[in-house]
Amino acid sequence: MWLAFFGLAFLVLAIYSNSFHCAWQFDDKPNILSNTYLHLENLDRDSLLQTLFTNPKDTSKTGNRLYRPIPCLTFALNWYFGGENVIGYHAVNLIIHQLTAFFLFLTILNLFQAPNLKNKNDQSAYVTAILAAAMWAVHPIQTQAVTYIVQRMTSLATLFYVLCMLFYIRCRLSRSSAMRVLMLLGCGLAMIFAFGSKENTA
Repeated sequence: MWLAFFGLAFLVLAIYSNSFHCAWQFDDKPNILSNTYLHLENLDRDSLLQTLFTNPKDTSKTGNRLYRPIPCLTFALNWYFGGENVIGYHAVNLIIHQLTAFFLFLTILNLFQAPNLKNKNDQSAYVTAILAAAMWAVHPIQTQAVTYIVQRMTSLATLFYVLCMLFYIRCRLSRSSAMRVLMLLGCGLAMIFAFGSKENTA
């Protein structure tokens, strides 16, 4: 497992290592730079809650309606620790992509434990899972989600969507009732976080 984790992490880092200084672009400005609700100055409860109720598309709804609260909170924390410096934002985007690739690997590997596949592909399951996750991680279609700062919304939505599937598969495969309940709770929590990242996960 650790070999897969570090292998995928290194692969993603190698591919996207030149993105850390990419400047603010397009929707980054209204969503983050001009969005004062995300400009955290301290980490008290009220300030953190404020970040969940921002809406750059409709300022009349700012302050009274949730708008993609999970990515907005992460943007606010980035702002608190680094202000307008893009390096921290890109580093977080990269870590999210690395984690998603690893959880995708685990999801595929667990799928090979399903009754219809178990014992049929024992030799190739690990290789298939690592290759599929690696191809997904380095595919050029991911470039926008990783390098375009505000598209962290998409990356987080993907991360929690994949986690939701992983928890569900683990629930179905588990023989322990307690573990099934735990995995279902994880599935539900990941689902809520996915919805809170971007609406299309629904």
